[in-house]
Formats: sequence, structure tokens, C-alpha cells
Amino acid sequence: FYLSQAQTQKIKSASKNSQFDINVKKSDNKQTEKNKIDKKIAAFYAGSALIVGAAIGILGFSKFLDYLLQHHEEATMAFLIGVMLGTLKIPAVNIITTIDPGILPILLCIIVAVIGIVLIVVMETKFDYIN
Repeated sequence: FYLSQAQTQKIKSASKNSQFDINVKKSDNKQTEKNKIDKKIAAFYAGSALIVGAAIGILGFSKFLDYLLQHHEEATMAFLIGVMLGTLKIPAVNIITTIDPGILPILLCIIVAVIGIVLIVVMETKFDYIN
């Protein structure tokens, strides 16, 4: 079995290239691991900022709403009830368009609504928190 000098040179260069490819793959794996760790750290910082911001926002809005309820109860309650009733249109339209036409699904929706209203009235009378 005889190889020419050109063929021998090709084999040597191919073996050097494959060794180079192995080294490149090892360094790529190290970079990939480092990138994964960097992404996890960035996600942790972003998640932490989101949680802290949400907590500050909820606490701040709670204090603001408490102030409004203590000083302007009727107007605040009227506004909140209006917002709640106004947003009921979206689920009502979705329910009406997706359920089967008939009396049973509509009756079920009305029963659930009445139960919700009764629960609100009971909680309002039992836990009267505003003078």
C-alpha cells in the first residue's frame, strides 16, 4: 500500500484539523456553560427586580386606596364598582359566544352570579371595616 506525498500531507493536515476541531469544541463548551450561568444570573436579577417592584406597587396602591376609602368612601366605591361592572362585559361576551344556546348554561351563569353577589353582601355585613 503506497501513498503519495500529497496524500500523506492531506492526512496529516486532516488529523491536525480534527485535533483543532476537538480543542475548539472544548472551548465552545466552556463558553456555552459560562453563557448559561450568565443568563441564569441575569434572569435572577430581572426576577428579583420584578418581585420588588410588584411589592412596592401593591403596597403603595394599598395605602392610596386606604386613604381614598377613609376620606372619599362613596366616590371610591362608586368608581370601583363601575370598573368591576364595566369589565364584566368581556367575560360575558366570551361566555355567550362560546356556550351552547339553551336555558341550562344561561341559568348556570345566573346562579353563579347570584352566589357571588350573596357572598359579597354577607362579607360586607360581617366585616364592616369602614365607619
